[in-house]
Amino acid sequence: SAPGSVGGGIFIDGRNSGSAALTVSNSTLSGNSATSVGGINNQGFGGSATLTIRDTILKTGPSGENIFNDSGMITSLGYNLSSDDASAVLNQSTDQNSIDPMLGPLQDNGGPTFTHGLSAGSPAIDKGKNF
Repeated sequence: SAPGSVGGGIFIDGRNSGSAALTVSNSTLSGNSATSVGGINNQGFGGSATLTIRDTILKTGPSGENIFNDSGMITSLGYNLSSDDASAVLNQSTDQNSIDPMLGPLQDNGGPTFTHGLSAGSPAIDKGKNF
């Protein structure tokens, strides 16, 4: 994200009578940075912002905070892993909070894009679900 920005990984902008909705599924957000909130910033102040998240790994970056919610709605469908305490919004019994996902480096692991593989012993191994 550019300097002065918010939501280094994802910015859901429903402010000022706007409306925005996003589902994040089977994804990894890691090491993102911005002036405010490195991961996901869900902004619904004066409008509507809705995030549905499932089966996703969130690893804090230099800006910290994986998920920030300002007057929006966040629904966890479970099977998420967050390296910080996002338990206020990742609140299903299958969500894991304040746990290092033990990601490998961003690299070519085979496939069309670079990815973070899971290191041996990662708490994310065999913890997801096919939705």
